[in-house]
Amino acid sequence: MKKILIVDDEKDIVDVLMQTLRSSDYRVKAIADSKSLNQMIEEYKPDILLLDFLLADENGGEICYELKKDKATTFLPIVLISAFSNLAEMQSIYKCDAYILKPFDLIKLLNIIRDCIMGADLWKLNLEH
Repeated sequence: MKKILIVDDEKDIVDVLMQTLRSSDYRVKAIADSKSLNQMIEEYKPDILLLDFLLADENGGEICYELKKDKATTFLPIVLISAFSNLAEMQSIYKCDAYILKPFDLIKLLNIIRDCIMGADLWKLNLEH
């Protein structure tokens, strides 16, 4: 079972995501800020990270960029979630693997998650050979 880690401080969004993802056979955990993010990634070993772009006092894009620079997390697929319509432009700046705009279609989100995880799995297979 694939594991998803959500970083979002909006409880309603987290609740909907958790319910939807669990009913789609994912194991899911959520945190409201990035203070324990690195430790959570190390312990939980998620297959993908769903990261809100605008957390309370943090920029999810910058968090994403830092994770992509780190050798330990560079291959972790990261999906930025935001209400900002210029997120596509920011994808090249922050190096996320995908993005989805709020309010989002749950089917589209599930497709993005599936595609990102499949892409990461293929990448890992290529590295092993």
